[in-house]
Amino acid sequence: GAMPSPNELPAQEMVTLSRANAWVLDLRDPNLFAGGHVPGSISLPLSRSFSTWAGWIVPYNVDITLLIPQEASGSRGADVARQAARELAMIGLDRVRGWIDADAALLAWSATGQRPHSIAQVSAQSVAKGMKDGTLQVIDVRGHTEWESGHLPGVTNIPFGLLTDALESLPDAPLVVHCQSGTRSAIAASLLHRLGRTDVQNLVGGFQGWTSAHLPVQR
Repeated sequence: GAMPSPNELPAQEMVTLSRANAWVLDLRDPNLFAGGHVPGSISLPLSRSFSTWAGWIVPYNVDITLLIPQEASGSRGADVARQAARELAMIGLDRVRGWIDADAALLAWSATGQRPHSIAQVSAQSVAKGMKDGTLQVIDVRGHTEWESGHLPGVTNIPFGLLTDALESLPDAPLVVHCQSGTRSAIAASLLHRLGRTDVQNLVGGFQGWTSAHLPVQR
């Protein structure tokens, strides 16, 4: 009946996990994740909404490995892993097999001769231009109530937890995802990259960034 206490795993194991498309949750800041991450991993920062977002997208019948930020390595890394595993267990995601230092995992992946993946971050002005030119398709991954209260003109609303089911219906064109401030869309972009849509970009600042740039809003 005790709460889980995951063990630290060798960094080299990240290579096997990535090639097997295993479920790996990267707890670093989303900006660090966007700059470079091991293919197939999911950006899921350890915030107040950690278990909420995990419950939306992580299957309940899979083993989970955690990537812990370098600043939390050592004994503190074990504490962070224990906290994350506890929050996951509280919603039934209780198959956390262990944790790896995130930077060490990236080095292990790079040692194979392959580059880490990245997710492009685009400004509101660039997205507005792409929408006007027809070179970008935008997906609003907020909840429907948020979308109804104001959204980018003409964009489709697919709450990010439903993206996996909607994968086949997504436009066959370069995609930009956005949420209210950028956190959920960072998770959504990482999920879509994992599902093979590596053309997905993230709108910096989300809907707040769009309105701050005084661009048009539809209600």
